[in-house]
Amino acid sequence: MSVIGTAGGAAATVVAMSRTFVLGYLILEPSEFVKLLEKMEKPVVLYMVKREGILSKKETYTYIARYGEFTILTKTETLLVLPSRAEQIPVRDVVLPPEVQSRLNSIVKEESSTGS
Repeated sequence: MSVIGTAGGAAATVVAMSRTFVLGYLILEPSEFVKLLEKMEKPVVLYMVKREGILSKKETYTYIARYGEFTILTKTETLLVLPSRAEQIPVRDVVLPPEVQSRLNSIVKEESSTGS
């Protein structure tokens, strides 16, 4: 896959940093997601809050935005502080391909196990 231009070069860097690229989606660590939003003039972020788990019922936050030709996503157990210029749109549910959803869930598991 060849990447052309400044935005393309940045996207290639993000792919390398994020460690997960699935079906046109860039799945980022929460801090990397926020860093990309900070580079955008007027980011639009869809977000979903969901209670997950059988016993603990922890809240998880899923964030989705566009960065160039890519859809960027992250998921966390803590509310992210997004840039003030970001338009935030709450959504009730997000339908994602199973592999993408699985990778997002693994971010939250890693976050929980490291205590971040």
